[in-house]
Amino acid sequence: DLSLSHDAEKAMAMTETPMRDLLLRYIDMRGMNQSTLAERLGVNPSSVNAYCRLRRRAIPEPDRLPALADALDIPIE
Repeated sequence: DLSLSHDAEKAMAMTETPMRDLLLRYIDMRGMNQSTLAERLGVNPSSVNAYCRLRRRAIPEPDRLPALADALDIPIE
C-alpha cells in the first residue's frame, strides 16, 4: 500500500490544493520544467503539459503516480 509522505499529506490537507497546482509547485520547487520531468518519466513533454493542465483524459493513471513521485523526489511511505 503506497501513501504520500506526512509532509505531502499535510500540504494537501492544509491547502486543499488541486493536484494540478501541487504538480506545478513540485516542478518549480525542484528547479525543473515540464520537459525535464517528461524526460525523467520517459514520456512525451506533451503528456506532462496535459497533466499540468489536467485535461480530463490526461490525469495520470494511479499506476503512474509512484513514478511521478519518484521523478519529483516526493517520498512515498
